[in-house]
Amino acid sequence: MLAARDVTIDSSEFTVGDMRIYAFGGGPGEIDFEAVRPTDFTGGVEIADSTLALAGLPDIQSGVRVVGGSIGIANSTVGSLAVFDVGFGASILLQAQQVTVTGSVLSTATGGALAAGDLSSFGERIVVIGSLLTSEADIGSTGTAGDIELDGNSVRIGGGSFITTDTFSEQRGGSILIEGNAVDIAAAIVSSSTQGPGDA
Repeated sequence: MLAARDVTIDSSEFTVGDMRIYAFGGGPGEIDFEAVRPTDFTGGVEIADSTLALAGLPDIQSGVRVVGGSIGIANSTVGSLAVFDVGFGASILLQAQQVTVTGSVLSTATGGALAAGDLSSFGERIVVIGSLLTSEADIGSTGTAGDIELDGNSVRIGGGSFITTDTFSEQRGGSILIEGNAVDIAAAIVSSSTQGPGDA
């Protein structure tokens, strides 16, 4: 776990099963990390030119969770693959007032019996520019693809972004939910598809 007033990850690579990043800013001196509330965190998280590679762990709800007042991910890859026979796929959760993803890849996938992790972002304002957000059930897997959810007061997707769930197996693809009071999708593709016998 990384916890600080502000967190910057630059030109770095992490290969882990579970990762928590909290930027608490000038918030309370004591925080219950088991019951995290977004309003507890006012700091910034910046991830640039970096790779976070995650794998689902047996019997553990694993993945990456990033919480702060603002989150910026630029020119980076955050990916998870469910490969174990038991346990959970690794999920990706971004939670902040402002979430910005530019020129990056956020992906969850399954190559085995587990479902891929979900990919979720919650905030007041969510911006995705020139990025790929995807969840897949790969060839030969018996687990389902994960779901993708973007939920904010304002959601903007553009700059050639792709938001996709795909299945290449007999299992179903994941669902995509984009929700907000103001949703702007331009020069972007949002799709759920199947390349095999499974349902999209």
